[in-house]
Amino acid sequence: MVKRILTVILVISIVVISGLCFALYLRPSTIISKQEAKEKYSLPDSKFLTWRGGDVHYVDEGSGFPLLMIHGLAGSHRNFGKIAERLKDSYRCIRVDLPGFGLSDLPEVPQDNYRKLYSEFFNFFLDSLRLDSFYVMGNSMGGWMAWEIAAAHPEKVKRLVLLCSAGYDMEKIALKLSAGMKSSSAFVEKLTARGIPYFVTKNNVEKCFAQPSRANPEEIAVASGLTNREGNFHTVLELLRHRKDADTTIIHAISCPTLVVWGKEDNLIPYTHAFRFQRDVPRNKTIVYEDCGHIPMIEKVEELEKDFREFVRDTTI
Repeated sequence: MVKRILTVILVISIVVISGLCFALYLRPSTIISKQEAKEKYSLPDSKFLTWRGGDVHYVDEGSGFPLLMIHGLAGSHRNFGKIAERLKDSYRCIRVDLPGFGLSDLPEVPQDNYRKLYSEFFNFFLDSLRLDSFYVMGNSMGGWMAWEIAAAHPEKVKRLVLLCSAGYDMEKIALKLSAGMKSSSAFVEKLTARGIPYFVTKNNVEKCFAQPSRANPEEIAVASGLTNREGNFHTVLELLRHRKDADTTIIHAISCPTLVVWGKEDNLIPYTHAFRFQRDVPRNKTIVYEDCGHIPMIEKVEELEKDFREFVRDTTI
């Protein structure tokens, strides 16, 4: 009797899941063309550069010493909107959309080497904007890129800010984020060919907060639109498929003062990673925010502004 009940439950589950997948596959497309996204989501201070046949978007606002801001996986320039608004009276805030995210195009990636691609992109970007001396602030995957930039260009990067930065145990974290995507990539591609449903983006955004209710509906709507920009979600899938561990040995070579910030309720990268950066970065100040998740520049913007300004003034680090 028990075996029969379990069989019935299994069959019903398969039917329900198959029905949901079928409905997702046949639903109206939510994909937004590149031109439509550009018209809808560009900001007054948006600028574009041409790189390898495509557009690269960034927001350049404020005045003062340059502060480059780099978002994480599936993010965009919008992730730094709140902190940039608070700092642009004192700094030239440059919020870049990584190639394949936000309003930036992804060029061909030779041999699926995304790490090399993004390294070459930042060499181009820094030269194009003539950034010879600047601060850099990165969140999550953007933190990974930020500390690689600091290690590669010690003569240019004067201060580094890592917000819940990727770096350690990347294979393990990527597996957690992909939830088996690599083994069923063709299926995922088909399932997402018509775009990512709003509820999926909403759920993903809410996971970034210590308290899901703090996620702003307007910000979720923008995130949903940019995720569904033509080609963008494909970049997310490709990065998860071709995941590689970061070369954390170069962290020891970072010579500039570094501020490490983490949310104690980070559900994506454990806050204990803050202490691994604290151990390995030669000159650092480490702060862990209570009641904060993966995006302190949004969830704890007031505290971050205060701590950033104090960090920049601190000559003892």
